[in-house]
Amino acid sequence: AGGGMLFGMLIGFPVILTLAAIMIKGAGGEPDFSKIMLAEPSGLWGILAVLTIVLAAWTTNDNNLYSGALSLNAMFPKAKKWMITLLSGIVGTGLALAGINTSGGFQAFLGILGVVIPPAAAVMLVDFFAFRADHGYDSSTLADVPAVRTEPLIAWGIGTVVGFVIQYTPFQMTSVTAIDTILVSAVAYFVIAKIRGGQANPA
Repeated sequence: AGGGMLFGMLIGFPVILTLAAIMIKGAGGEPDFSKIMLAEPSGLWGILAVLTIVLAAWTTNDNNLYSGALSLNAMFPKAKKWMITLLSGIVGTGLALAGINTSGGFQAFLGILGVVIPPAAAVMLVDFFAFRADHGYDSSTLADVPAVRTEPLIAWGIGTVVGFVIQYTPFQMTSVTAIDTILVSAVAYFVIAKIRGGQANPA
């Protein structure tokens, strides 16, 4: 894996960038290869451009749909797999049409993920090191634990709300939103879990 990464990044990637720069220069500065083909007077190039766009999107998004459907099926095992896949495809297509696949839309999506995911990781870390370090997550110790618990959800929600407040208002803590949400959620979960019963309750 290391050798492949070094070969690809140190040798293959510079070659690709050089060839791309030559093509863009020859096309008058247009970086989008599909637009170059569509601008050609021949209809054949237009067809090839459409095929390039469709196949590029297909080969990428079929994997996205497959992995997304698997994740949702793990969360909702009783739901039918074909229904999950169909709904995921419809939602993904709708988001793409709404502009999430543009640079601005995708950056906004990544910004949302940067706020909502770190506090979930903080809850997991505190749960393990503060309450489960001795026994871990052995199935026998989790038999009586409910599938959905309010303590981690509340702590995650608090961290997420604080993250959005920090991102969209002048209020700041460490100047890094992800770190702020981690700290807030970690403290919130530890306090809530202790209040609700200490080690007997968290899992």
